Amino acid sequence: MYEEKILVIDYGSQYTQLIARRIRENKTYCEVLKPELLNNVKTDKSIIGVILSGGPNSVSKDNQYDLPDILFENDIPILGICFGMQLICKKFNGKVKESTSREYGKSKLDIIQNNKIFEGLENSIEVWMSHGDSVIKCPTNFSILATTNKEGLSAIKLNDKDIYGIQFHPEVTHTLDNGKIIFNFVNNICKSKAEWTTKNIIARQINSIKEKVKTDHVILGLSGGVDSSVAAAIIHKAIQDQLTCIFIDNGLLRLNEKIKVQNSFKDFNMNIKYIDSSAVFLERLKGITDPEEKRK
Repeated sequence: MYEEKILVIDYGSQYTQLIARRIRENKTYCEVLKPELLNNVKTDKSIIGVILSGGPNSVSKDNQYDLPDILFENDIPILGICFGMQLICKKFNGKVKESTSREYGKSKLDIIQNNKIFEGLENSIEVWMSHGDSVIKCPTNFSILATTNKEGLSAIKLNDKDIYGIQFHPEVTHTLDNGKIIFNFVNNICKSKAEWTTKNIIARQINSIKEKVKTDHVILGLSGGVDSSVAAAIIHKAIQDQLTCIFIDNGLLRLNEKIKVQNSFKDFNMNIKYIDSSAVFLERLKGITDPEEKRK
């Protein structure tokens, strides 16, 4: 369990994983969840913000994604992107217009009201649109933060809470904000501590391993690949001599691979047992040509 995280609710956008990546680039842990898991928001105290992704659906045709009341009960900052903005508008009785054609491409965004979500940006920037429906009437008690020459309402905020909607996609590089909009939401609005770093992740894993293993011993199969090598290094850091690694030469290794693995780990002072089982493997594989059968 992380002390703080941001949820990305995936409504089927092709950019959802990009949103998650941008959050993680800002050293904040995030999870991508399906909309039906939104009810978990109330019980998870580690959530510091929620981002609603875009998606191919229409709020005027489909009620299955209507936002639950529980999402707004804990005063968690919320950012709706594209379809996410339209969901917010529908929830607060704004008006969303269905379109027969999608807008896809660049547009000029004019920021008409200063707000911390646009901190560090020029008054006009180029943004990326990818949507069909549009918000044509701002909900009551919302302020219009930005407009575009094509769409009109392109960024809104609930007056007394950190609930935002933006029609464009700040997560893509086509929006020329240098990542500042998501940075501002994560760091300035959600108040992330920005502690999700490699150093802290390793420290957390080491502590977790110590708590679980205690005085027991661990056996680890070491192949010399990235996964087992990293696992071995972290576990050894946590429990030292309580770890025993086993490297098995099955006769199918690359030339001198065993020697390379031995050289890679010679300075780590690990207890590694190298076992030559090549004769056993090669004898039992004799005559077998099906790759799937060989793996068994």
